[in-house]
Amino acid sequence: MDTLGQAEREMLDWLDRVRGDLGLVALRPIPCLMAAAWAKCGEVAERGTPAHTGGRWGSPSRLQAAFGLRARTMGAENLAAYADARRAFLALMASPGHRANIVHPAHDAVGVAVRPWPGTGRGVAVCQEFAGGVIGCDGASGGPVPAVVAPLDWLRGRKDGLEGGRG
Repeated sequence: MDTLGQAEREMLDWLDRVRGDLGLVALRPIPCLMAAAWAKCGEVAERGTPAHTGGRWGSPSRLQAAFGLRARTMGAENLAAYADARRAFLALMASPGHRANIVHPAHDAVGVAVRPWPGTGRGVAVCQEFAGGVIGCDGASGGPVPAVVAPLDWLRGRKDGLEGGRG
């Protein structure tokens, strides 16, 4: 597995440890949110700044819907750019609004992406997409995201997508 896939696995583990410490359910990574996170991180890196609104999709809810998500709770998104994924995670946890997305009791599904951010000195862009009460993840495409296959490889063959998570 490449280092990018490893960073995403670690991000899921960190998210689930925090939620587990609070007695919350583990987040289930689902393909449409993983694809949305990967695409959003690409946009963040291209634009040179993390922004929840504007850009190709306009808003986190529209982004998630573009990738086929149908859920009772959707549109929560965390974005960060730091030297590495761990520092980004710690910064998100230190921000009340971002922490609220991570520990929201209605959230039970997630997509995460960690992508290099070349030329900025920031290291990586981190994107987390959250949803709850998923009704469907129909695989609609928000556009061509062929690179999304690599981080999804590790999900294949895992019955719940969380093995190796909080333990």
